[in-house]
Amino acid sequence: MAAQTQGRQQQFMNLAVLRGTVRADPLVVHLENGVVRLTFDVRCGSSGLDDTQSAERVSGEAVPVTWIGPANRVPTLATGGPVAVVGVVRRRFYRSGGALMSQTDVLAQRVVTSRSAQRKLLERATTAVLTTSSRADQ
Repeated sequence: MAAQTQGRQQQFMNLAVLRGTVRADPLVVHLENGVVRLTFDVRCGSSGLDDTQSAERVSGEAVPVTWIGPANRVPTLATGGPVAVVGVVRRRFYRSGGALMSQTDVLAQRVVTSRSAQRKLLERATTAVLTTSSRADQ
């Protein structure tokens, strides 16, 4: 998506990149159409950007992730195992008990567990961000 700002084109991007460990066993739901919805939390370390972080933040944030895809492509995840995720941040609204509720999570486009695959995935995501950013600066 792009917008014009004083004669320049400004790029917008919704990209989430996570690297950490699987916090607990994933919840697997097999839908009637043959698609699987996998939900899990990724525990990520602190970013190191803020020296005044609380002990909870330093120990790692738990980020909810949802992966949706065919049954034969479901990622194999283990509690405490390493994982890297690239996706988009989304906010979903729903009704529960008569109240309007919302949940924010990362909708995963790629989920990988091996260290070498994680490195390649993170390099590609970084390249995509830098390429888009440099085009916007021109």
